[in-house]
Amino acid sequence: MAAPPVVRSLAMRRALRFLASFTDYEQKLPKGPLRAAFDLDRLRTFLGELGHPARSVPAIHITGTKGKTSTTYFADALLAAHGLRTFRFISPHVERINERLACSGVEVTDEAFAAAVDRLRAPIRRIQRARREATPTFFECLTVLGFLIAEDSRADALVMEVGLGGRLDATNVLENSIAVVTSIGLDHVHILGHTHDAIAGEKAGIFKPGHDVIVGLVPGDRGFGPLEARALALGCPIIRPGLGISVLHARPGVSERGAPELRASVNVLGQSFLDLRLQAGPPHQALNAALALAACSRLLESRGHSIDATTAGAALARVHIPGRAERLNAKTPIILDGAHTAESVGEAVQTAARLSASGEIHALVGVTREREVESVFRELGRTASRVTATTIPNPRAMPAAQLATRLRRLQIEVVAEPDLEVALESAEAAAAAAGLPLLVTGSLYLVGEVRRHRSPIVSRTQRRDRRRRTR
Repeated sequence: MAAPPVVRSLAMRRALRFLASFTDYEQKLPKGPLRAAFDLDRLRTFLGELGHPARSVPAIHITGTKGKTSTTYFADALLAAHGLRTFRFISPHVERINERLACSGVEVTDEAFAAAVDRLRAPIRRIQRARREATPTFFECLTVLGFLIAEDSRADALVMEVGLGGRLDATNVLENSIAVVTSIGLDHVHILGHTHDAIAGEKAGIFKPGHDVIVGLVPGDRGFGPLEARALALGCPIIRPGLGISVLHARPGVSERGAPELRASVNVLGQSFLDLRLQAGPPHQALNAALALAACSRLLESRGHSIDATTAGAALARVHIPGRAERLNAKTPIILDGAHTAESVGEAVQTAARLSASGEIHALVGVTREREVESVFRELGRTASRVTATTIPNPRAMPAAQLATRLRRLQIEVVAEPDLEVALESAEAAAAAAGLPLLVTGSLYLVGEVRRHRSPIVSRTQRRDRRRRTR
């Protein structure tokens, strides 16, 4: 069972080879201090070589331990539905690098991507001649690509997801941005810090003086203190649950297609958005939608417009987020969720269990080496009757045998299969024989590979857009 080939033009292959020549911390995380790996001065120099593209475009800048990708998709869809030309930047991608860069919801074509990469070559050569150590990283190149493409598309607004942390992330060169912090949790602690407050301090680094700050935390939550202190120091108005945002209800369920669905009602800045239907699993997605609504409402207000509840509801209902509580079109229910923290994996388990009459599930898991397996998968140990451990396609992958050994400490039946294709076939067959849904989780790298082997349930519009992008 081979994955379908990805057809690339010669220009796109050249562009990808060029980008692959730069340091990629997604494949190999830095071991040293944060400042040693990331430097905004380096990126500002790079952007200066290109004339600071899209410098003045208003933006929504989104960070958070979890929920930032979903919130980015929601905000982008809301602004586009209200007539704005948008540019969306996410990371990482699930299947194709093009996913990271989208104009008004449509991924950039290979042609546009390759053309933008060609514009980077001469500036990078000049930078390297002047100061070799100022050579940009892979992620910095992608960020600059985003600004170039946003300018070329004459974007009215940017919706940018932080790659890692916030303070020193490449996206933090934005100057005219509303900041959103979805959540604070312990992740990437070897880079961002070992406490909630330390991590919150890094994420609060995206706040801009006098600009709105929208957070999914409340006083008393771990990490809220540094966010509030930074906002007050910079004169940033704070919008949060209980102060401009409230989730009236959030009921997870199953749609007519047999896919996870969330029905929710929220109140945002005095406006009610009732009976929202989200292609999502866990209830916290209702808060993510509310955060996006608040950010978009503020941005639209700055342009003399207001958000329309009917338009917003229709836009949110159309949002399909790859690899997040996503059901594949298969006889055996297969739920893909790139969750990799204890809380998010627990929510993914609950989402999959709703598709099971008995509440039991099977699972296919793979992780990177830095994950605390026993903590991350503790909820899986309470629900999964069998787990298949595999090795994800990433240099930082934890070997299947090591993962299986650690999973057995959770008192569940574990099968180790390092070959991902064989692991998927085995896990799906076992789930089908038991009449249980299969949850694929632990890493977006794993989810991306599984998606390449299976066709997800998508709308006619999404299928049409996909065909157009591959012509």
